[in-house]
Amino acid sequence: TMHCSTTVVLVLTSYKMDMESADAQLIDLPRLSIVADRGSDVICAVNFAQRHLGLNLDYVPDASHDHWNELREGLKEVNLWPHILIAVIAYNCDYAPWGE
Repeated sequence: TMHCSTTVVLVLTSYKMDMESADAQLIDLPRLSIVADRGSDVICAVNFAQRHLGLNLDYVPDASHDHWNELREGLKEVNLWPHILIAVIAYNCDYAPWGE
């Protein structure tokens, strides 16, 4: 059986840029597009994949990440954040270990 990381490496190598041929066009090469969080770990991984592994990779930052941060800060400014936290706890009571 193939290990998961081996499978990932095999899949990712199909997106490697082969620029050795003089007529290679970037638009014609296989491209992997990802949408991910704006965390520093993701940005580091994308940079590593593009610059060290030579993958043809499009990275689109997750737009909802910024929207959620702005909403959360707005709720904190008008002192509604504690109500959201209580609502989240109440909503998840049925899913907690004691809700069986």
